[in-house]
Amino acid sequence: MCVAEDDAPGTAKKQPQGRHSNAITSSTVAFGINNSGDITGRYSKPGGTFGFILSNGVFHNVHIPAGSTLGVYDVEDNGLSLVGDAVLKSDSSYHAFVAS
Repeated sequence: MCVAEDDAPGTAKKQPQGRHSNAITSSTVAFGINNSGDITGRYSKPGGTFGFILSNGVFHNVHIPAGSTLGVYDVEDNGLSLVGDAVLKSDSSYHAFVAS
């Protein structure tokens, strides 16, 4: 999942990224798995820390332009809504989010 730079801060939209092309990471952490087998988590690489959803072998990046660090903790079994947290650049504090 990705967010276009012109979207409102704190919003997320689903955009498949294909197979995980970010092979160079400093860490990857899985936070959850739903009943459909979708895996959620966070990965770090040069340039930031990003959330992800791995669904049916397809990697979805999750990014909020106003955020500097992001994690995805759960996704509904139907894949339509996800929950996570992000550190916003404006106040350097963690904020929870729900995206659908």
